Amino acid sequence: MDDERGRTPWLPRALVIAASLALACVWLIPGSAANENRAVTAFPDLSRTGLATGRDFRDIDDALVDRLRVKGVVVSAIGDTLIDAGLSPTSRVFRGPSGEPFFSGELMGACLHRARMPGIDAYSRAVVSYFDYYGIDFLWAIAPDKSSVVREEIGPRADLLMACSDANRAQLEAAAAGPDSPLLVAWDELIAEPERVYFYGDLHWNPHGGAVFAELLLDRLGEEGIARPGVFDPSAIERTKLYNPVGGLFFFMGSDRPEPTTLLATRRDGVTTTYSVEAAPNGQLTERWQSTGPGLIPGRTLVLHDSFWFYNKDVIAPYFADVTAVHLLSIGDPGALALIDGYDLVIVQQVQHAVPDYVDVIATSGGPWITAGRPHEEEAPVP
Repeated sequence: MDDERGRTPWLPRALVIAASLALACVWLIPGSAANENRAVTAFPDLSRTGLATGRDFRDIDDALVDRLRVKGVVVSAIGDTLIDAGLSPTSRVFRGPSGEPFFSGELMGACLHRARMPGIDAYSRAVVSYFDYYGIDFLWAIAPDKSSVVREEIGPRADLLMACSDANRAQLEAAAAGPDSPLLVAWDELIAEPERVYFYGDLHWNPHGGAVFAELLLDRLGEEGIARPGVFDPSAIERTKLYNPVGGLFFFMGSDRPEPTTLLATRRDGVTTTYSVEAAPNGQLTERWQSTGPGLIPGRTLVLHDSFWFYNKDVIAPYFADVTAVHLLSIGDPGALALIDGYDLVIVQQVQHAVPDYVDVIATSGGPWITAGRPHEEEAPVP
């Protein structure tokens, strides 16, 4: 309302201007977008055609929007609201009746790999044959998918949704049951655990699940005479530090909600372990643990792994005299990979839905990806 002189009071006007400036400042503060499931849009290289059609202006607008910090706040708020409502805003995540999220890629990957699954036994034995030539032992340890362990949370659609996953599991279990198979599978053991072994808002096993699998792995090495039988000591596991990762499935749904956990590590009496790490040109890390003391697995061990390794590496490593760990992605980049001919044991630890990726590459390539740059006998067999 105007005053008696026909002018708008200055206070309301000042408040409107201040609020407008505040909003403008929020939107103009630069910063990386948060909670995106894609790369931030790049600014375009301006061209005559792009300017004439308006495409360059639209691309500039998209690039600017992606750099507005408030966008991350909005995305996170929407994601949190949907998560609390038991919904999923992305096809990458489906949710069971109780609201527990699951990674759709587990099920899609299982179906995509169906055609190659009958060859699992042949793949694994081809790798054994190749490594045998170099005097190297081989173990292929399969980490179960979350959906195959926490199946009851999927609800009444589980049998339909997991048809491919169940068929692949049957193939893997059949191969693992064969004589002298290098496969280690662990569905029954993880399903039987009374304590939760997978995160709620993530597709990975939690530190407890990783430790259960570590025990199975070391027991298997004991059965094969590589480790001392019964060497694994659950009482040697200690809680090390609180870890607050953002749940990967929460992240896919646009939320930065953390999934707090406590990491675990083995502390063995009389065993001293040193750790080193270096980054390869492809960005992957090469980790190495060297230990001294009693009851160690002798020689050098190479672990080729995926992201599940993070939650059991510090439980496993102190049982080996010398273990090097490299991500499976490095199979495609021989220059980044620890070369095989200096090792006595190779362990592949790989999640179920990625099988047989990587191992079939080892089986069909005859090994040049891992022996590149090192002298080896020309008559080495090619599986």
